[in-house]
Amino acid sequence: MVVRVPGDVAPEMAEIRYFLIGEFGGYGSFMRMTADAWSYEIPTVVDGKEAAEVKVVVYMPGCEFEVLDWKVEQAGTEKVLSCSPVAMTRLRGRIAPAERTRGTVVQVSYTADWANRFMGIFDGPVMTVPLGTAEVDATGAFEMSVPAFKGKDGNGDGHLEFYLNDGKDEKQVAELTVKGGGGANFLTAKSEYAEEVEMVAEWREE
Repeated sequence: MVVRVPGDVAPEMAEIRYFLIGEFGGYGSFMRMTADAWSYEIPTVVDGKEAAEVKVVVYMPGCEFEVLDWKVEQAGTEKVLSCSPVAMTRLRGRIAPAERTRGTVVQVSYTADWANRFMGIFDGPVMTVPLGTAEVDATGAFEMSVPAFKGKDGNGDGHLEFYLNDGKDEKQVAELTVKGGGGANFLTAKSEYAEEVEMVAEWREE
């Protein structure tokens, strides 16, 4: 069972997660992506037993997630992926207090909550992909474009997570809390956001 990333996608930036279902129960893992390989063979045997079903979720930067559901009789199948461009939306945020924000960088990632449900994983790490960074100015403001993922069957439920780094060696300098987010550092992913998302920084001691 082979998954082929499109030639115009940098494979080292993609991510392939899979979940096998069979007599052994369930087994999930991921493919180790490299810069010089576009085809990846997904193993279908666990403890000497063949999987009956293979579920795959593929992330490629700039594209909608690809979702695959194979039966064991399709084991010899090669799936050549295509990039369906994902819509982008503007995200503006402001961090308070702003006294120490100049030169810092907000790092944003997307967690695909829907992916684990699709694969049948109810207790395990959730697929998370980096979306990029944005520099924070002296007023605590930042701005960036983020994907508005549709997810599986148009079900785009997921969330954005925010981290504040020093802008040099990616050292985390503060914990961020999104106002109205229940005291957490995440925001429900949407196709559009409020004019300005307010966040509070709790700075770490040097």
